[in-house]
Parts: sequence; structure tokens; C-alpha cells
Amino acid sequence: MRIERQLFWTLVTFVLLFVTLASWAHSSEVGPPRSPDPPQAGSDSAPSIDTSELLDYWRSNEKPPVEYLVAKFRDEQWVIVGEFHRVLHDVQLIASLVPMLHETTDVRHLALEFLCRDHTAEANRLVSADAYDRERMIDFFREQFPGWAYEEYLEIFHSTWASNRRLAGERGEFRLVGLHPCIDWEMINYGTDLAAVAAEQSKLKRYDEIMAEELEESILRPGHKALVFTGIAHATGKFAEYRFGTEDQLVRMGNLVYREPYRQDMFFVALHAPFYDHGADKEIYPFDGVLDELMLSFGKDIGFDVVGTPFASLDHRDRSQHAITAYSFGELYDGYVMFRTPIKEYVGVTCVDDWVDDERKLRRFALGLTNKSAAEEYTQMSFEEFLAEHCAPRPDHGVEFRRRFRTLPDLKDE
Repeated sequence: MRIERQLFWTLVTFVLLFVTLASWAHSSEVGPPRSPDPPQAGSDSAPSIDTSELLDYWRSNEKPPVEYLVAKFRDEQWVIVGEFHRVLHDVQLIASLVPMLHETTDVRHLALEFLCRDHTAEANRLVSADAYDRERMIDFFREQFPGWAYEEYLEIFHSTWASNRRLAGERGEFRLVGLHPCIDWEMINYGTDLAAVAAEQSKLKRYDEIMAEELEESILRPGHKALVFTGIAHATGKFAEYRFGTEDQLVRMGNLVYREPYRQDMFFVALHAPFYDHGADKEIYPFDGVLDELMLSFGKDIGFDVVGTPFASLDHRDRSQHAITAYSFGELYDGYVMFRTPIKEYVGVTCVDDWVDDERKLRRFALGLTNKSAAEEYTQMSFEEFLAEHCAPRPDHGVEFRRRFRTLPDLKDE
């Protein structure tokens, strides 16, 4: 059925983009200091963890996610938050942070992957306007990301506009900074101008490098205090990723900016989601499910420090060389955010119902998709067929995420 195919191609598109970026990433001398050689696969298991100490730490340092992230700016200049992508509560967290940062701190910038760097000026005009123009905002967002038709990412812009209407007069305007390289996928997939195709492919190859350049130019070098929001792969700063099965380091945006004179003022936070075990080719619970088991007892949304706490030494029983499982919790992130919702019940973001409302927009939507096969399927649809199934109402909204994470084993089997 076409709805199932649509959901399938959505997931395929995301995976292919991630793999493409990984395979084209290049090694560099810039990046974090190399951690001590990771343990070889099959090495001794990690030491046992006193989970009662971890639970006591949560109870003694209990802060809801928004309160936790706002408080980090008392000591930090830049808080870099990484998300899995398209998880409902993660994007809602960022949208709710903007007015709190605006009202209670001196943070006035949000740098994000979900805005093209070339469109920053227009974005700030829209979030500073006297009235919020939803139709214009949808057009603006769709032109940059034809296939990213999700309400919660749009809500980040609306939340910024609402905060500016309420607070700009007395506290100054809250500004957005786009980090995305503005890749034209229609040109990559269908272009006939070889020079133009090569230019777009170059942006894709330099994806993290371009984001790092923009972040440094617009935020770090001028010294603007800022929240930074990207996919978790690009927020990698403290540790090295590698192409699976090789010694080739993948250099991410975070690696490129985590250096002097900036590193002492950076704080990396991950939003809870599965890790990926490349060796087993499957998603797994971080740290063998210890965090998820704790949450069953704790039962509250929380943001917490990792470095300098009992969580820092949390490890995996089986550690694969050059994989994320080779590192302890404290080697990966400075802080962490968890919601009480179990991973297997995560809900995806909400489709924008009026994202495509005529034949021209349908063609633009289709040709702008990263996956060429999915694009070709959509271009063969009539507009009526598209309306009948794209973002069709469904009781299990975000079904792709529930289905995807349901492949995780039950915690008791970990």
C-alpha cells in the first residue's frame, strides 16, 4: 500500500543521507584529542555499576530538561544539543527553550541545522515581523527542505517569533543562525550541468565542515552566547567516530569546533535515543539499557550532568573497537536529557497537512527528496493520489518511529 511505501521511503531517505555523509566525510588533523586506544572487541566486560548510586544522584539533582538546559548557561557559553531526528518530544523541547532563554538568560541566538545558512537573514525577518505569516513560513521552509514537512520544526520558528513579540522591546531580539549548507538535491539527482552538479556534491561532501565554518563565523568568533541544535552525528565533539571496520576518522562539526580557544566554553548534550551497533547492524540501548531501567524506577523527565558524576564511568559490557560502544558515558557527552517515555514508545513528529496543496508544489516536493527512487514514485502520482495518502490522518501519529524502535529487545532481555 502506498502509505507503507511512503513511510518506508522516508526511512530509506534518512538512512541513505546519513550513510552518504559518513562515507564522504574526510579525515582531518582538526578535532578532539584522540582518546586512549579503545578496547578491542571481545575484551573484558565493563565493571559492574552501582545503579543505586546513579538513582540517588538523579533524585538529589533533579531538574526537568528545560530547567536543566537553561541553567547550563550560567557557566557555559555554548550548549550544543544533538537529536536523533524527528522525535516529537525532542523538537518540542527546543521550541520551548527559546522563550525561557530569552526571558531568563542573556542567550540571544539559536544556531540550527534546520535552517540554510543562506536563508538566515530572511528567517530573522520572519521571526521579527509584526504578525506571524504561517503560509509564508511554510513556503520559506519548504523551499529549503522540500521533504522535511514537520510541524514541530516549524514551531521552533513560531516560538521564536512569539518570544520576540513579547520580549524584544525590553530584552532585545532573539536571532536564528542557519548552519545547513543548502544542498539542491534536484540538481544532484537530475542535473545536467556537470559543474552545477559538482558544486552541490561538494557541499554534501563538506557538510560538517561548512556547518563548522558557519558556526565559528556567526557565533563562536563574535562570542555570541548560543544554543546549538543539530542531529546527534554532527554534535559529536568530544570523541572520534570512524568509518566502520577502518582506521579512518569521521570528522564532524563538533570535532572541528571543539578546539582552542572555544572548547573550554562548550558543553555537549545528547537527547536520549538508541545507539547504533555497526558490527551487529542494529540499534541498541545505550549502556546495555542501564539508563532505561533507571527511568522505569525514576519516572520523570530529567536533564543531568555526566562528566564529574557517577554516570561518567558508565560503560558497555561488549565494546567494539572504534564504535560508540568503545567509550564511557563521560567520554561521549557532558550532559544528557531523558524523558520518561520508553524508547520503544517514542512518537514521531507531525506532518504539515498543507505542505503540498497544488501540482507545482507536489513536483517540487518530489524532486527535492534526497532519495531518487522515492522522488520518482511521487512524480508518478496524481495530485489527488498524493492528497489521499501523504500525511493521511492516522491514530498512531509518528508510526515510523514506534515501528522502528519496537525492534529493540525488551529491557529484561538486555
